[in-house]
Amino acid sequence: MRAHEPEESKSAPAAGAVVIGLDLRRPSDAALTFAFECADRYGCGVRVAHSWSLPPMYGPSSAGVLPMLPDEVSAQRQQELEVALAPWVEKFLDVTVIRQCQQGHAAQDLDEASPETRMIVVGLRHRRSRLGAHVGPVVSAVLHHTAAPVAVVPHD
Repeated sequence: MRAHEPEESKSAPAAGAVVIGLDLRRPSDAALTFAFECADRYGCGVRVAHSWSLPPMYGPSSAGVLPMLPDEVSAQRQQELEVALAPWVEKFLDVTVIRQCQQGHAAQDLDEASPETRMIVVGLRHRRSRLGAHVGPVVSAVLHHTAAPVAVVPHD
């Protein structure tokens, strides 16, 4: 239990889906497996959340391209999400999968999903540096701000 939670929140796990924050640049097989196995065990669905932002645009000629860019990036990210999820969707046929691929910020989107979530799953890459933070900004924000239980799954 987190320090800011009221006493009545110590009850049974919340209903709702297992939510996984998925980075499509480096999708974590370990985190996906963990999320789908938990959903299968709990008898609930998985909501796969991927948040993306537009690439920075520079130059005076980029203004005409900008209105079409979000649609193109969204379509590309949706396709990448389908490819990343294909093995788990085939393996876990009884688990309902909800895809949430939207422009936004991962930590904020996961925090907003947390009240009606059974569990949030995030991946944690191994960081080899001796200095600095060993968790990224999304993992840190999710651990500190979400209302749901959080599972942090390490991966390479």
